[in-house]
Amino acid sequence: MKAVSTRILFWGFLITWTTWKSYFDSLGGGLPYFIFAGYLLALLFSYHDLKRGFLFFATLMLTFRYFHWRVLHTFQFEDQPGTLLNFLLLTAEILSVAGLFLLSFQIGKEQAKRRTPVRPTEDRPPVDIFVMLSDEPADAVERMLTACAALEYPAERKRLSLLDQSGREEIRELADRFEGDYLNSVRGSGRSARLNDALGRSSAEWILVLDVNHIPSRRFLKGILPRLQDEKTAFVQTASRLVVPDLFQQALLLNREIPHEQALFLQRIEPGLDRAGAAVFTGSGALLRRTALMEIGGFHAEDAEEGFHTSLALHRRGWHSSYCDEDLAVRLASEKSGTFLKRRFERLRSRLSLLKFSLLNRGSLTAEQTLGYVSLALPSLLGLARLIFFLMPLTFVVGMPPFRAPLGM
Repeated sequence: MKAVSTRILFWGFLITWTTWKSYFDSLGGGLPYFIFAGYLLALLFSYHDLKRGFLFFATLMLTFRYFHWRVLHTFQFEDQPGTLLNFLLLTAEILSVAGLFLLSFQIGKEQAKRRTPVRPTEDRPPVDIFVMLSDEPADAVERMLTACAALEYPAERKRLSLLDQSGREEIRELADRFEGDYLNSVRGSGRSARLNDALGRSSAEWILVLDVNHIPSRRFLKGILPRLQDEKTAFVQTASRLVVPDLFQQALLLNREIPHEQALFLQRIEPGLDRAGAAVFTGSGALLRRTALMEIGGFHAEDAEEGFHTSLALHRRGWHSSYCDEDLAVRLASEKSGTFLKRRFERLRSRLSLLKFSLLNRGSLTAEQTLGYVSLALPSLLGLARLIFFLMPLTFVVGMPPFRAPLGM
């Protein structure tokens, strides 16, 4: 009944606008009045999906109207410096609008939580646990190893490996105390190189990758293994509770007033990618299938986004992925400012290459998966768009405005 009523409302709006367009034009333009009236009716009838869809449609129509004006009425080609600046500004606007619509694609629809029955205890497969660390303090490493030892999983079916690049003796002693393997890597080696080294030294079909500040709950493996019963599922990425303020929350002293930096991705974007069949491995908190990893040659990329590139390689070969939106882990440590900036620059470089690979070498990617990867890569260009917006007002100060728009257009 709701679907039928929604269609009636939509076609009613369309017929009304077509019939009374000349009257609306006499009031100063038909499209804005039609959009406003239609959204008010959607609010009146309280159709949530209709409101959201109509708002998206209205935004799309107004965006086309704006760019029609920008392209046809704001370029003066006889002014070459102004034309160049105008092209830069138009590029920034197009990038921003593309980012808006791709974000709408990611978070535009709610997803119900899925529940899957748990495997019988005696059917639990062996799991290798890779813990990634670099210069974290020993007490943080001990806390992580304690959580891994407390996992509700048969001890003989889980094997712990510490992937360290600091070479500290105290970390080696902790590995021995918790009966884990200590793998010391060359300082400065990439994450994927360390993971591939550990992959070659292990044998279990399932690989659990965790950063040292990504603490799993006791039921972590029990909650995630049921989602891997499909033989074509390469990995399951899990959500995590963000319990320590990020740099922005700490600097502004607004821990409760503003959301965590990673909250949008973990709570809205990743579930949206999962709906498109493009849930990505974020580098930690995921259980991966060895068979799938060996088919693509192990973990990909030598930078901070090895998870995204590994996910892309798996999806291009036809493997599936899943996102578990239950809080099965917590993140306890926040990044230092230097580490924060370094990782952001690494992500910028990596996501630009992600954009190239997802568009030029799609493999078995579906259209939705390709759009999902483009939506992950495009935000790396939005910083350039913001820089253009910030600097563009200076052109009016120096007497070189990017465009001059006549009134009435």
